[in-house]
Amino acid sequence: MPELVPGPIHHFVALLRSRVVWLQNRQLALHQIKQELVDGVFPHQPDHEMTIWEIANDSIDKASMLVATEDDRTNLNFWDQFGGDGTPLQWTKPPRLQPFAGKKQSKPKPRADISPFRPGSLALNARARDALGDFLEQFGQLLEIDVLGQVEYYCNITNVIDCIDLDRSEVLPGGFIRKPVFKDALIPAQAVVFKAAAHPPSIYVNDAAKTELEKRIADSGITGMSFKKA
Repeated sequence: MPELVPGPIHHFVALLRSRVVWLQNRQLALHQIKQELVDGVFPHQPDHEMTIWEIANDSIDKASMLVATEDDRTNLNFWDQFGGDGTPLQWTKPPRLQPFAGKKQSKPKPRADISPFRPGSLALNARARDALGDFLEQFGQLLEIDVLGQVEYYCNITNVIDCIDLDRSEVLPGGFIRKPVFKDALIPAQAVVFKAAAHPPSIYVNDAAKTELEKRIADSGITGMSFKKA
């Protein structure tokens, strides 16, 4: 049988195949560009794991803690008014508090600008409110408290985010979260102060909020706020 010699039809088929391959490659390239634009990584940048910090008080061993006054010390419902789970609060009058003084102390420890207080709570004097108040109020309430007749402020964080991955976190019997693992995708990249829905006894910040607060603390010289990696 004679060998077939490529004719016009063979050239047409080859040209058609090359055209199909070109269109397929073009479609793949367009899909990749579209995906990069949707993901917000154009041009592509390596992934960065977000760091979450817990607000702490570096004066807890040196400064006086705020406690209930003698009149309210036996009131079992006194602390209920401070909430703590992120629910907004309304008070008819400021709760009365005082610096703690042990029986063996002749006088209370010195005061910090942000006093040691209940877990997941912040108590600010006027200096601390002036330095941090406008920033913190974006994420909660600043409510007046009465400390020995002076107006101070209780910061109630109401920005609650359901962002803890319970399957990956270290959870103790009874449900207490010893070491939380966060779902970074649910936490904004911009500065944010928040409570986690699954673990309200702590106040958390991201890197941007930590940077902002540290700058304000350094500029004002206030004491009583620090950060530890969550």
